[in-house]
Amino acid sequence: QVALLEKGESVAQETRGWDENKGVTFSQRSKENAHDYRYFPEPDLPKLVLSEIPELQRDVLITGMPETPAQKRVRFTEMFGIKPEDIEVYVTNRDAGVFFESVISKISNRNEQDKDLVKTASNYITSDLIGLSKGVGAEFSHGKMTPEGFAQMIMMIKQGDISSRGAKDMLKIMFEDGGEPETIAQTKGLIQKNDIDELKKIILDIVNANPAVVAEYKAGKESVAQFFVGQGMKITKGAANPELLKQITLEILTK
Repeated sequence: QVALLEKGESVAQETRGWDENKGVTFSQRSKENAHDYRYFPEPDLPKLVLSEIPELQRDVLITGMPETPAQKRVRFTEMFGIKPEDIEVYVTNRDAGVFFESVISKISNRNEQDKDLVKTASNYITSDLIGLSKGVGAEFSHGKMTPEGFAQMIMMIKQGDISSRGAKDMLKIMFEDGGEPETIAQTKGLIQKNDIDELKKIILDIVNANPAVVAEYKAGKESVAQFFVGQGMKITKGAANPELLKQITLEILTK
């Protein structure tokens, strides 16, 4: 309307809709004048002066207004630094946004947030948790899982206690049955093996049993190092920390 008036044009009396994706309004239908609707004053009702009603004062109304989608996009971008597509999930689904912020409040340092933890938490919410929700016919649900439990799981991932594969299994269990992450990890055998001496022995056995593959690596085919990592994961039934296995493998092969 401001743009129209500044160009000297008139503002049409109409109903306009809002296009959330484009951030613009569009015409829906024209409106007639009050007399066309046969409106007339009601003599028994006194005039209502909105500006005289305390709870309808501008400052009071602004204070009580909820956060707009645009404001939420800006806040989530500045505070959390997560992907725009993740932010859209939280903008369009209030429950998902509330759960996300509740989880972040449990894993954030009092002084500053761990951006990697925040992004990891958001990834699991917008992919795995949304997937589990749709499996039960909901747009978003955290099932029997609490924000505290989810936050603990994210911390266990960071500390290397569970793998990404283990986290997916744990998430499903907590969603369906609830429970504490550490207890689930112990009872379901999801704890990653981080014992360097134990993993080094496993890799050494694999290396000694596969001299031909070792020769390939020594000849410059560095990609075969993944063979040893894969074998280590197989022997430990997926319980080994893959990053640690890779590190140990490279140390042994480069000696």
